[in-house]
Amino acid sequence: MAKLREIGFKTTGERFYNITEQVKKEAASHNSGVLYLFIMHTSCALTINEAFDDSARTDMEAFLKHLAPENLHFIEHTAEGPDDSPSHMKSILLQQSLCLPVENGELR
Repeated sequence: MAKLREIGFKTTGERFYNITEQVKKEAASHNSGVLYLFIMHTSCALTINEAFDDSARTDMEAFLKHLAPENLHFIEHTAEGPDDSPSHMKSILLQQSLCLPVENGELR
């Protein structure tokens, strides 16, 4: 049987946030199946990446800032600040949802 639950996260600006522990906690409440994560906000996204070495995170942040910097001459959408449009651009390069297998309450 499918369960719908909402998980909230406090953020403090543009960067990658490691939500692994919260996702593991959610997986633990299920026996086996698929854990479907969906983010409803249009200027952020989900991705799976290495968390062991922090340089992987900083490299990904630098890569995305390189692809969608705040100073692009054609940007018009800045209603929520100079990072507004670049954040939307970055989110379309990543994912709005992830499907994660769960077996015996653990991510696989």
